Amino acid sequence: MSETNRFRNYAALILVVIFTFVTIISISSEPAYAAVRKPSKVTGVKATALSNYSIKITWKKTRNAKKYQVYRAASKKGKYRKIATVTKTSVTSSNLKKGKRYYYKVRAVNGSRKGSFSTAKYASTKKSTLYDVTVDKTAKTVTVSAVMNGRYFDESTRHLMIDRKGFNKGKAILTSYCTPDDLYNGLVKAGGRSWSKSEGKTLKMGEKNSVSNAENRDFSRIDISISWDGETHSLSECLTTEKNGNTAPDIDMIFSGNPKAAAKTPSGCMTCMDSCYIGIVANSAYGLCVIDKGEPTLYARPDVLPANNTVVKVTFTIK
Repeated sequence: MSETNRFRNYAALILVVIFTFVTIISISSEPAYAAVRKPSKVTGVKATALSNYSIKITWKKTRNAKKYQVYRAASKKGKYRKIATVTKTSVTSSNLKKGKRYYYKVRAVNGSRKGSFSTAKYASTKKSTLYDVTVDKTAKTVTVSAVMNGRYFDESTRHLMIDRKGFNKGKAILTSYCTPDDLYNGLVKAGGRSWSKSEGKTLKMGEKNSVSNAENRDFSRIDISISWDGETHSLSECLTTEKNGNTAPDIDMIFSGNPKAAAKTPSGCMTCMDSCYIGIVANSAYGLCVIDKGEPTLYARPDVLPANNTVVKVTFTIK
């Protein structure tokens, strides 16, 4: 083989090696490049008042977004402060003031790269007394309004009170215009401590809330009373284990759930009459979902509680 041909072969081999190397680098670097692409501007932002104290913000899924940062201000041109960083396309802004307007902007984030802020959107928290949550730190009480559901004078249910927007709406003796977050925040302000603190805490069917399975072992126990038109009754006086009867259920109410669990499973459950890791207040005297199995049944007492659609006050007292 001549020197010229040998040189040409070596040159061709070197070119093949270089081409292969460049191709591999190009292919392997493409995902890394894609991972740091700048996200698009967030669109479709909506702000909707849930109660006197909370507003829900939603938006459309954004291209190249790994997370979203949500900012809030008291006026459109005011100072926006970050209130949350989430991976989903919604967040609830809580602990707000009654009847006040709030503005929100959202931007997408991908690693160190940030997209443009969305157009600012606003909503005003509710003013109606139906949405009121009254906290008395001295008495360690939280009082909320609710509406009687007369269906459960004749049907058994494990639910005492549910938020009207939860997917279990209509399945409780009382319908609340406040949210699980509102009740949770009120109980914390009153000095309460919840049995669970994470979204991953669960119970098995039939299992009870207890000290041994608590994430916070010094959780608070709760007394509940219901009042209307000058009358006040304890929870045990308002419920029965037999239709049209007067046998009170076993009651050991505790501060059970937390906002993370409530957001993960948005049932709207605020007070359950058996053990629950989602409802903010639960009855640890019975295992999870045993009332659904009729062990025991549970009814509202028509000889004690007011008629269907009557507005009542429900007071939670931390023991």
